[in-house]
Amino acid sequence: MLMRRAPLAFVVMVGCLLAACEKGAWHPTAQDGSKEKLKIKYFWAPSDSDHHYSSVRTAIEAAQGSDEFKKVDPYVELSEYKDSGSQEDAIQEARILRRSPDVLAVIGHPRSGATLAALPFYAQAGIPVLIPSATSPYLLYRHAEGEIPDFSATRPDLEPPRFANAFRLTPSDIPDQAHALELTIKQLGKDRKIKTPKVMLICDSTGGTRSSTYSKPMCDYLASEAGDAYDFAITVSRNVDLEKGNISGVITEIHAEDPNFIVLVGYQELARALLEELKERADRDMPHKKIENYTLIMPDACLTNDLIDFGAQVYVTSPMNPQRAVACTSPRGEAYSEALKFQRASEKVVGIPETDEGFVYDSVLILAAAVDDCNQSGDLNRGCVLRYLNKHHTNLLGACESYHIEQGERQNAYYYVYAQHVQGKQREMRPRWFTRKEDHELYPSDSWDQQSH
Repeated sequence: MLMRRAPLAFVVMVGCLLAACEKGAWHPTAQDGSKEKLKIKYFWAPSDSDHHYSSVRTAIEAAQGSDEFKKVDPYVELSEYKDSGSQEDAIQEARILRRSPDVLAVIGHPRSGATLAALPFYAQAGIPVLIPSATSPYLLYRHAEGEIPDFSATRPDLEPPRFANAFRLTPSDIPDQAHALELTIKQLGKDRKIKTPKVMLICDSTGGTRSSTYSKPMCDYLASEAGDAYDFAITVSRNVDLEKGNISGVITEIHAEDPNFIVLVGYQELARALLEELKERADRDMPHKKIENYTLIMPDACLTNDLIDFGAQVYVTSPMNPQRAVACTSPRGEAYSEALKFQRASEKVVGIPETDEGFVYDSVLILAAAVDDCNQSGDLNRGCVLRYLNKHHTNLLGACESYHIEQGERQNAYYYVYAQHVQGKQREMRPRWFTRKEDHELYPSDSWDQQSH
């Protein structure tokens, strides 16, 4: 009889342990017998912006002092992972987190390629993921490891299933950011009285960071929208792999084609390399065309002030508008503005534009609210956090705004177009226009308050 009862007792014991993990404010026990905190993992990269400044890490530090996070701080901690941006490292890190029962949720990754590679592993473990930075439309679709999903912007019926555990706070590149890029081309053409602007399209295909995950959807969108009937024409389209060092040939082609605008869809590393070579060649070989005569239009991954130091005219689209945080007068908004200002000052950050700090900060507030709700109901685990996000998906509260998310994607989002702003000796990138995917034109940034309400 004892031999027969032993397996049943074992099953009952295991069932009780599993139930304990699913119900209540469960905490793993450390070797010394103390209770360890549950973890919200976040990913940051030291090259997020100029001078190795990390917008993600800065926002996390600011959010740790918020009233919302202090409420859950006794039993939850924000735990960092330094992100290299590579697909292989993201997969390795995601596999580790998948096997870590103390992980409640993930914030990240900063880049689209890494996020795309890691999401399947988080989905397998039911780990909720808030995405504050990566913007590729590929991300939320299930796919085989090492492959890009068969995404079709024009045939939604062909799209593969989405990840149910992922929620993107920043708007997607398709259609939001690509539409902003398109309107910027048209606006500049109109301002300069160019009937059909000639565009050279450069698409980042650097392999190590899977840049095409980010660049290809936007390049495909712009190529489909180009043509005489659509107010601009793409005369040359080039894929450029920075690791293969073929920048010189691109500059030669730019000189030969002499486009009105260069649209570079990719990351700041490629933009910086191209501008360095363009400036050197313009100064040396093209005395009749200086660097200031070139106009470059780029997406949010290139929003850094140091790109305007080369002297070219630079325009960058971005979902982040720091003017909104300044105008936000709610207690949460004022707390965010003060905390971020203090944190950037303590890091001696000067003249670096805000990018995704607001989305990262809001990710912490949203997860803190979910954790608090689950803890109060005696059901603190990743499954409860995910249920909270799904239940409140149309009204997830950040510091200055409420997020409406459908099928993982942000709705009703604004995009901004940054341009060089000169004040005395100081030059920096500031918003000049803004738009939404429903709009047919850009609006001046100083009219944002009237247009957005």
